[in-house]
Amino acid sequence: MSAPHVALCAIVRNEIRSRIEWLAHWKVLGVSEVVICDDASTDGTTVVLARAPG
Repeated sequence: MSAPHVALCAIVRNEIRSRIEWLAHWKVLGVSEVVICDDASTDGTTVVLARAPG
Protein backbone atom coordinates (compact mmCIF):
# COMPACT_ATOMS: atom_id res chain seq x y z
CA MET A 1 0.00 0.00 0.00
CA SER A 2 1.39 3.41 -0.91
CA ALA A 3 1.65 6.29 1.54
CA PRO A 4 -1.13 8.86 1.47
CA HIS A 5 -0.55 12.15 -0.31
CA VAL A 6 -0.30 14.91 2.28
CA ALA A 7 -0.06 18.58 1.30
CA LEU A 8 0.75 21.61 3.42
CA CYS A 9 -0.11 25.20 2.57
CA ALA A 10 1.32 28.26 4.33
CA ILE A 11 1.59 32.01 3.98
CA VAL A 12 4.93 33.55 4.96
CA ARG A 13 6.46 36.99 5.25
CA ASN A 14 10.05 37.67 6.26
CA GLU A 15 10.53 34.28 7.89
CA ILE A 16 13.86 33.25 6.44
CA ARG A 17 15.31 32.34 9.84
CA SER A 18 12.95 29.46 10.48
CA ARG A 19 11.55 28.24 7.16
CA ILE A 20 14.23 25.71 6.17
CA GLU A 21 13.99 23.88 9.50
CA TRP A 22 10.20 24.14 9.34
CA LEU A 23 10.16 22.54 5.88
CA ALA A 24 12.51 19.77 6.98
CA HIS A 25 10.30 19.02 9.99
CA TRP A 26 7.17 18.56 7.89
CA LYS A 27 8.99 16.51 5.23
CA VAL A 28 10.18 14.08 7.93
CA LEU A 29 6.59 13.77 9.14
CA GLY A 30 5.50 12.69 5.67
CA VAL A 31 4.25 15.83 3.94
CA SER A 32 4.68 15.16 0.24
CA GLU A 33 3.80 18.57 -1.19
CA VAL A 34 4.28 22.09 0.15
CA VAL A 35 2.67 25.21 -1.28
CA ILE A 36 3.98 28.47 0.15
CA CYS A 37 2.55 31.88 -0.67
CA ASP A 38 5.00 34.68 0.03
CA ASP A 39 3.47 37.95 1.23
CA ALA A 40 6.07 40.41 -0.10
CA SER A 41 9.07 39.26 1.94
CA THR A 42 12.07 41.57 1.86
CA ASP A 43 14.57 39.34 3.69
CA GLY A 44 15.31 36.82 0.93
CA THR A 45 12.69 34.28 1.99
CA THR A 46 11.44 33.84 -1.58
CA VAL A 47 14.92 33.18 -2.97
CA VAL A 48 15.82 30.67 -0.24
CA LEU A 49 12.55 28.77 -0.56
CA ALA A 50 12.89 28.61 -4.35
CA ARG A 51 16.28 26.93 -3.92
CA ALA A 52 15.16 24.52 -1.19
CA PRO A 53 15.21 20.85 -2.18
CA GLY A 54 11.83 19.39 -2.99
